[in-house]
Amino acid sequence: MQSQTALEFLSTYTFAFMIIAIAIFVVVLLSTAKGSNLQLFSSCNIEPLLPCEQTVLSHNSATQSTTFTVLFRNQLDFVLKFPANALNVTTTGIGSAGKVSTFGQCSPGLAAEGAQVVCNATIPGSYSPSLGTDMFTPFSLNFSICPSLTAKCYPGNDNATGDASETLGGGQTSNLYTINIASQGGTVLINGVPPGPEAYLTGGDYTIYVQPNPAYAFVSWSWNGGAGSSITPPTAQNAVLVLGSSGNIIATLTSISTTSTSTSTTSTSTTSTPTTTSVPTTTIPPSPIAVAFSPITNLAYVTKSDGTVDAINPASGAITGTIGVGITPMAVAFDPASNLAYVVNWCSDPTCAQGAVNAINTATGAVGMVSGGVGVEPDAVAFNPSGSLAYVAGNPGFGGGDIAIISPASGTVTGSIGVGTNPDSVAFDPFEPIAYVTNYGSGTVSVINTGTDAVSTIKVGTEPDAVAFDPTIDLAYVANSGSQTVNVISPASGTVIKTITVGTYPDAIAFNPSGTLAYVANYGSGTVSVINTATNAVSTISGISQPYAIAVDPFQSIAYVTNYGGTTISVINTANNAVTTIPA
Repeated sequence: MQSQTALEFLSTYTFAFMIIAIAIFVVVLLSTAKGSNLQLFSSCNIEPLLPCEQTVLSHNSATQSTTFTVLFRNQLDFVLKFPANALNVTTTGIGSAGKVSTFGQCSPGLAAEGAQVVCNATIPGSYSPSLGTDMFTPFSLNFSICPSLTAKCYPGNDNATGDASETLGGGQTSNLYTINIASQGGTVLINGVPPGPEAYLTGGDYTIYVQPNPAYAFVSWSWNGGAGSSITPPTAQNAVLVLGSSGNIIATLTSISTTSTSTSTTSTSTTSTPTTTSVPTTTIPPSPIAVAFSPITNLAYVTKSDGTVDAINPASGAITGTIGVGITPMAVAFDPASNLAYVVNWCSDPTCAQGAVNAINTATGAVGMVSGGVGVEPDAVAFNPSGSLAYVAGNPGFGGGDIAIISPASGTVTGSIGVGTNPDSVAFDPFEPIAYVTNYGSGTVSVINTGTDAVSTIKVGTEPDAVAFDPTIDLAYVANSGSQTVNVISPASGTVIKTITVGTYPDAIAFNPSGTLAYVANYGSGTVSVINTATNAVSTISGISQPYAIAVDPFQSIAYVTNYGGTTISVINTANNAVTTIPA
C-alpha cells in the first residue's frame, strides 16, 4: 500500500508534516592515533524533524577499512522503520582513489519517538585521505513512518539525502560513550527516553529515572566506573548523571512482596562523537487494522495494532472477547468449513525478520501457531471455498514476492509459489480452481491454478492493493491505489473488461452477499465508493476517517470499516448508507 511517500501522504491527508530536507554543516575535527587511525567529525542537521547529532568518518589502517556513521534522533510523533541497507553512502577519495558507493544498516530497526538512531556503513578499500584533502560524502536514508511500534507503517518509503564536505584539517576528538542497558525489575530512562539496548552519549549532564515494574520499588542509584562521573542524589528516583567516563549505572530495586533486591545495570564504553537531546515519549492507543465476519458464528474479528483481536457481536456492537496474537496483525480470515480463523502477523518476533500466522479456534478462543515460514511482512490471507487450502501473501525479501501454501488440516506451510513484486492481497475464485494475487510493486495480478500451482499474469492499474470476487458471477474486482480505479476482470478470458473510477487511494474491497454492490474503502479521501455491479454506477459514502479495511456482514445489512490510525470502527447501514461508529 504505497501510492506515495509516507510524509507526502501524511501531509496531504492527515498530518501537516514538512518535507524532510537534510542540510549538513561540516565542522572538521581530525584525530590521529600513532598515524594508524583517522577520524573526521561533522556536525549536522536534518531539518526539521530528525535532528542530526553527528557524522563520523573513521579509517583504521589495521583493518584497511573506513566506517561512516551518522547519528540522529527521531523527533517525529511516530515510529521510524528502517529496512535492510537503509543507509547509502557515496565517497570519493576514501577506500579507493575513485568513487565508492556502499550500503549500511540503521539501529534500532524500529525507532520509537525520541529514540536515537545510529547508522553505519563500512567502505571497503585501504585508501586513506591525507591532510588538506577535500572531502565530499553524500548519503541517503530510507525509512517508513509507522503510527506505533506494533502498527503497520504508512504507505511508501521516505528518502532523506544529505552530504558532508570540507577540507581535512587538524583538530581534536570528542568522547562518545556507548551505553548498554540491562534492566531487571524496572526500566531506566535517560532524559525521559528509554534508551533501549544501546545508546550513545557524550560527556555531560543527564536526567536519569527508573520506572519500577509492578511489585518492585526503587532503593538507590550507584556509579561503578571511572573518575569524572557521578549520580546525585543517589537516593532520588529522579537523579542527575554527570557523565565523564566509562562505567556502569546501577539502579537498585527491591521486591515489594519478598524484600529481595535486583539491579538495572548500564555499562559504558568509549568511542567518539556528539551530544544527545531528549524528547518525551507518547503512548499511542491501539488502532483497528483488519476485519472479517465469521460465516458460522456471525462474530466480527477486528485485528488491532497492539497485537490483539477483538471479537464483536454485530447485533449489539459490543466486544465479547479479546484474544492476544502476534506483532502487527495485518489480516484475518475465517475457514468456511471449520471454527478456525487465521491471523497474519507482520512479525514473528521484534526483529521482524519473518512473519507469522496464528490459528484461532473461534469456539474456544485457543490460539495456536501455523508451523513454517510465510515470508517477510505478510499482508493477506485467504481460504479456498472448501477450507482445504489457505494462501498467505508475503515478501520473502524486500522487492520479491511469494505465496505461502498452508494446509489447515495439519496447520503447516506445505510450500510456496512465486508471484509478482510486493503481493498484498489474495482471493479465491468461488467458481474456478484459481486464486488471484495483487502485486502492488508490479502493477499485475498473478493468477494461480490451485491444482497445479501454475502462474499466469494479468496487467492491471497502478499499485493494485486489493482483490475480491463477485459471489454470484465469475468476475474479479481489483482496487488500484495508484490509479484510483477498480478493474473488473473476467477470469474466463483473463482480461480487464471494465475500469471504474473511485476515490483516492482505494485499498480494500468487499461485496454484499447478493453480489449487487461492491464496497471500496478509499483511504486517502476518507470515503467508501459503492459500485452497482449491474450498471457500474458509483455512489459515495463520506465522513469515514482513514478507511483501511472493509467487510460486509453475511447475515445483517451492515458493513464494518476499520478507521486506521483512530480507535473506532465505522458501521455502514447497507440499506440506506447511514454511518455510525463503535469503539474498537
